[in-house]
Amino acid sequence: MSKKDLGLLLLIIVVGIVVTIINPRFLLPINLANTSNLIGLFGILSIGQAFVIITGGIELSVGSCCSSISSPSRTCPGRSHCR
Repeated sequence: MSKKDLGLLLLIIVVGIVVTIINPRFLLPINLANTSNLIGLFGILSIGQAFVIITGGIELSVGSCCSSISSPSRTCPGRSHCR
């Protein structure tokens, strides 16, 4: 590992320790699972965004795409008129 990689790892560990001191529930399994899901979601979005930019395609705004998809999906669950 390079010096830069070790510095980033140390930063992540320090931030984790500080957050755990502030909120002891941070290290609960359900919170770690939720955090992992969010990291995966944004990782997939950023890979797609990078692919579009590198290939010279149109530039998609990740934020607007997420919000335009999440708004209807948030209002529709359990409603018969959204089918």
